[in-house]
Amino acid sequence: MATPTTPPTRSILTADELVDLSLQVAGHPGIVTTRDDQWIVKAANQAERAFYEAAYQNPHHADSALVRNYLAKFAGTVLFYPPQATATQPEAAVQVSGQDQVQAKPEEGIQLANQFHNLVEPFIMDVKIGTHLYEASAPTEKKVRFRSKYGHTPSFRYGVRIAGFHIPDPSNPQGAALTLDRESLRAITTEDTPAWVAKFVPAARLGEDYASALLEWLQEDFAGLNRALGEGDGANLYAIGASTLVMYEGNVERALPLFKEWQVAHTASQVEAARRIRDQLFRFTMIDFGHSYWEANPTVLNGIRLGLSNLVQIVKSIRTGQPMEWQEGAKGNVDETALV
Repeated sequence: MATPTTPPTRSILTADELVDLSLQVAGHPGIVTTRDDQWIVKAANQAERAFYEAAYQNPHHADSALVRNYLAKFAGTVLFYPPQATATQPEAAVQVSGQDQVQAKPEEGIQLANQFHNLVEPFIMDVKIGTHLYEASAPTEKKVRFRSKYGHTPSFRYGVRIAGFHIPDPSNPQGAALTLDRESLRAITTEDTPAWVAKFVPAARLGEDYASALLEWLQEDFAGLNRALGEGDGANLYAIGASTLVMYEGNVERALPLFKEWQVAHTASQVEAARRIRDQLFRFTMIDFGHSYWEANPTVLNGIRLGLSNLVQIVKSIRTGQPMEWQEGAKGNVDETALV
């Protein structure tokens, strides 16, 4: 997981202090980064702001394996002016680059460690986890819409759905050899999902040893997050629409020397050194807490853990060459009316 070396010191950020996130493969548009690339700034609703504040300010939450190991470092809330927010009819004026620049009203957001930081050619996969895609109180229109959009995917039955996918073009790091749009992502069926996860780690491009290690790390983190949600305050997580964000260094010229260093440290049982090197190569984070609270709800939590169990099985099937065996949730943990 990326750990910024420079803490943010400002509670309001102007447009010239921010740049658009160049590789946003899922979620709502408009995420930006600080110019040093170490912090992401994103607009967040009250629930998401409250969730992160509680996660890091409540010692019981902060000491949980979930927060320590799987949530991006949180640097508080912030008011910010997105780079494209300059308005012709001002609601506020701020000082930018020594001159008064008229801008729209600032947005309220949160600052999180940028998991893309220092990755030259990031491979990115965003996987929605959980069998509950909306809250029980959601309007009927939303329930019908989500059932229509996602009923054929593994979401409702198995708790898994690929929501973002990007493999960079090796000849142009800013290009994309394979980036799926939303329609293509929604077309991924249960049967297709393991093959897409396998495409995410192409051994022919990365080398067998590095690809094998990436799959091992991926399986370890899916399993580790699942364990974290079964112990301590992790078991009190209520989350609808949360994701696991996975990314790794795909530039082999940078990755392979680091990977060799990791192999040496790992073989010598130098745990901390191996972890630091791995963090330069591979990032795994749980994100998207716009409908999340620290309130125990076993039904919703079991749906999330089912998704993680199936992701473990997917990676295991890729590593062993065995057929994927999907696990189904217990009755009550799955919205039966949404299944197609």
